Amino acid sequence: MLNYITSYGVRLGSKLITDCLNTIMKLLDGRYIRILFAVSILSMLSACINIASTTDIATSQEKNIQYLMDRTAIEDVVKAYALSMDTRDWELHRSIFTEQYKLFRRGQYIDESIEDRISRLDRFTNNYLWTQHLASIYSIEIDGDKAFVISTLNANHKGKELENGRRSNDYLMIGHYHYWLERAENGWKIYQMQVKRFRNPRSSQ
Repeated sequence: MLNYITSYGVRLGSKLITDCLNTIMKLLDGRYIRILFAVSILSMLSACINIASTTDIATSQEKNIQYLMDRTAIEDVVKAYALSMDTRDWELHRSIFTEQYKLFRRGQYIDESIEDRISRLDRFTNNYLWTQHLASIYSIEIDGDKAFVISTLNANHKGKELENGRRSNDYLMIGHYHYWLERAENGWKIYQMQVKRFRNPRSSQ
């Protein structure tokens, strides 16, 4: 009797399993399998779109952060230019220029080394008791590893007694500075500049 019950239970269990499998196969047959396939494809596409959107947002944020960092570094260069002129800190001045740069003088751009520039500026500023350069930036245009800046030229020069009874005159230069900068391994550097004066054209900058 026990063996009969056990055998019947096994047959009943096998039938239930077979019926379940047959039902699943029917559900997956025909239109149902196509519906399930379409749902799967849509789910994958949605996931891909979400990933792409997240990537675009992250890339845009990185670009914005890099732009702000570059802009701040470029502003520091312009301020360092004014500070180094007034304090006659030629090491600081040297640090913001490329070794060779172009300067607009007498209607054309000329090549000058940073060492020649510092030597020339040192002689020029020694003719004055003090100078004051105001550095206010009008615009900054950044294009990859290059940048163009327009800032104020407002440089006051205080005259002093010179040798042989001579005296340098007080004067104020008004105009614009135009700077062209490039990204270097140790920061942004001026590789070309132009001083556009509105008055008092005498200058060695």
